[in-house]
Amino acid sequence: MDKSIGILCLSTEEMCHYLETLNRNVEEGSSDIVKKPVIFYMDVSAMFPSLDVKSVARKVEEEFVTSDLEIKGDERELGI
Repeated sequence: MDKSIGILCLSTEEMCHYLETLNRNVEEGSSDIVKKPVIFYMDVSAMFPSLDVKSVARKVEEEFVTSDLEIKGDERELGI
């Protein structure tokens, strides 16, 4: 979730759909969003082992604390 611009991507399929839509719009000349396209690679299986555990844990904590998520269950089990 990027709160600064209000975007949430829920799946790989969703990301691929919007990238394909953007690419098609750029090819047709109907996109005024992209001035200079950037190519990137989405290799998620290689990304996860490369993530820094401490920085990811800090970000997960931040998102959890600032969310409105309500967890119902055994607090003792959650603590374990």
